[in-house]
Amino acid sequence: MCFVTDPYFWLLHRETGDEVKKIFTYYTLPQIVIGITTCILVVIIQLLFPVSLL
Repeated sequence: MCFVTDPYFWLLHRETGDEVKKIFTYYTLPQIVIGITTCILVVIIQLLFPVSLL
């Protein structure tokens, strides 16, 4: 998981005093969802508009 090595995650944890579970839910989980959504959109765009290198 990205939160183990993400310094901003630990900064949020230290500065807000929130539990790791709460920060994971409100910071890391949205990052994962946005990353997966972006990946899916890129694949769809690539399939709809293929680039010819010829």
